Order: sequence, then C-alpha cells, then structure tokens
Amino acid sequence: MNEEDKMNGNTGEVAAPEELPAAGTGESAANKNTAPDVGAADNAAADAAAADTADNAPDTQSRPGSYVDSVEFSEEDKKRKKYIEKNCMTPRERSVSWTLVSLCVIVVAITAVYFIVDTGNRDILGFETTTAAPPTTEAELLDATPLSAAQKANLPQTDFPAGIQEKYKALYAANSDFVGWLRIPGTGIDFPVVQAPDESYDYYLRKLYDKSYSRYGAIFMDYRCTYAPFSKNTIIYGHHFLADELFFAPVEYYQDVEYYKQHPIMEFNTLYADYKWKICACFIINCDAYNDNGYVFDYIYPFMSDANFAEFMKDVEKRSYFVTPDVDIEPTDKILVLSTCTYNLTSGGDSNNCRCALVARLVRDGESSDVDVSRAYQNENPKMPQLYYNIRGISNPYSGDAKWYPSSD
Repeated sequence: MNEEDKMNGNTGEVAAPEELPAAGTGESAANKNTAPDVGAADNAAADAAAADTADNAPDTQSRPGSYVDSVEFSEEDKKRKKYIEKNCMTPRERSVSWTLVSLCVIVVAITAVYFIVDTGNRDILGFETTTAAPPTTEAELLDATPLSAAQKANLPQTDFPAGIQEKYKALYAANSDFVGWLRIPGTGIDFPVVQAPDESYDYYLRKLYDKSYSRYGAIFMDYRCTYAPFSKNTIIYGHHFLADELFFAPVEYYQDVEYYKQHPIMEFNTLYADYKWKICACFIINCDAYNDNGYVFDYIYPFMSDANFAEFMKDVEKRSYFVTPDVDIEPTDKILVLSTCTYNLTSGGDSNNCRCALVARLVRDGESSDVDVSRAYQNENPKMPQLYYNIRGISNPYSGDAKWYPSSD
C-alpha cells in the first residue's frame, strides 16, 4: 500500500509523510499532484516534530495546526486558500442559504395556491369554465347560467317576481339577488348586476355572481337604491383592475371626450324592462375629507329632491372632463352613476382613496336615444379635489365655490 493511500486514510491509520518539505519550498510528497488532506498532514507533521525534539517538544497532538503553521505555502496555494475563504460557503452558511431558498419556495407555492383557490376553475363571473370562451355577453350568459339539475327541474316552480322578463328567469333562479344587466356597447362593460339586501353594502365586493369568494367581486347596485321605479340617483359599483383591465376599467377612458363620442349611450335593463341612458359626465372625487379641505362630494346619495338634484348636477357639470350640450338635465330627471376606484391622484405610492364616476341620464318617455356627439367638447379645467392641486403645486380656482350637500327636502 503506498504512502498516498495511507495519507487518505485508507488503512484507518495516519502515517508520517516520506519527508518534510524544506523551508520555503511549499511542497510535500503528497501535494505534488493533489491538494493535501490537511487533517492527515497535521498529525504526520506533529509526529515528525516530536521525533526530532523528543526531550522538550510539546505534545504535538494537542497542536493540530503545527504543521500548517510551520509551512510557507506557495503563492499559488495562498491564492487558492484566499479564493476558497472568499467564495466558498461554510456548512453553516450553506444551511442558512438552503433555509432561505426553502422559505422562498414555500411563499411562492402559497401564493400560487391562493390564486388557484381564489378563482378555481371559474371565470370572472363565477361560472364553470370550459374549453370554449367563458360567457360574457347577456345572450351567452343566459345560455350558460349555472343551474343545478334540481334548479332546472324546478324552474317552472321558482317563485319569480311578477312581471319579470322571460329572458332573465334563469339568471334570477341562479341568484335571486340579480336585478338587471348593464352594458355600454363597444367598451367591454357588459355584466349582470346584483344587489345585496339588508344594508349589505360590501357583500359583493369580494364575491362573484354565484356568491363564491373572489377578489374580483361582482357588479352590484347600492343597497339603498330601487329600480322599480328607479331612485333619483341609482349607483352601481364595480372594481377597476389596472393589470387585468376588467369590469369598470373603461369608466376612466371617459376622461377623454373622444372616447365619449364613440360610446355615448349606456343600457341598464332590469328584471322588468329595458332602459337606455345618455352619458353626460365623468369626474373624480375624493373619499377622505382631508384630501379636499374637509369636504367630500357625496355623489352616491340616492334620495335627492328635485331642487337638490338640480344643484348637484350643476356641480357635476363643473367637475366633468367633458361637456355634452346635447344632453340636457331637468330637475325631474333620473341618473345612473357607475363608480369605481381611480389611481389618477396617486402620490407617494398612495392611491389616496379616490373614485371615478360616470354619469348617465335616463332617456325620457318618447325621447330619442340618439345623441349629437359633435357638439361635445373637452373641459380644459374641470373642478377637482384639493389633492389634485396640491400634487401639482398649483392654486385651486374653485376654492371659493359653495359646497353642495345632499338633501331629500
């Protein structure tokens, strides 16, 4: 058995090297071809040193670094040693690194599971997805309404409200909170509308049409509003997802009068009748009083009197991004407001809790739904919350305006 085998521990014993290197050579018989096994070389060097100084040498077995300390390494070995110390991890460092990697993998896995569970195998309306495109239009959804076998069998016995339109019976049977269908042709806004009862303002904020949980929520009417007949001000809410451009994302596009000119009519059909609405304004409002000198423009109040409504619409006209001379407003009119989040007044990474509202006036009995959009124009100086002017460092030309407050008297 050769000396290299012994140095590598193949015999279970440690033997002294054939010869110690001369001072300054930086070589030994073992490291001429391979890197030395430091532990074996230490013990061998200790034995050799003990043999040379038997009378007064210390116990070299208690000094495992004596051989290493006594050898002057070559420049190449020194560089290799520095490289290892700088670039290679200790067992403890490797353990910490693997722990961090494992934690990252766990976080990613949990996040993936969240989104899978959140939407499951449903589309954004809560219906089971298939290989075909999910239903989005009213006609498609009516065909794909997710009724159970029992519901389908009992459909003729469902307690429908008197006067319900035939086309909406399946949707009502699937969810009796269904109140109608909202559509703005050509915009992507084309959804069923629900209304939670009993002052459940945010019930559908994180629930789909089938009442299953989802961060997308549903399109829902303010619980205070009525639709047979309509409230003076009927409010419908929907999320606005920047990344997905879903639900009420197109509402903000109406800040450009050219977009309005392409899509001036809104449809909101209820369980009992179909209605058209002429779009007349789009504006931004704050929801926190401190962002507008202690004031919040309460655009979601349903019960305005005719006189109070007239004053409200005057303020809305000032706030609107565009002006529509062909859509007049009378005190006895009724309006529909679509409300969604906006990020136009973001500052310092904070969205500042603001909303964008799109307003439409109900087409009157006997009135044509046609609109002469050629007369519409951009409002170059719409009235904004004080926050808008603060962000831009400019004065507020409307700071002296009288503040409107809702009233049913």
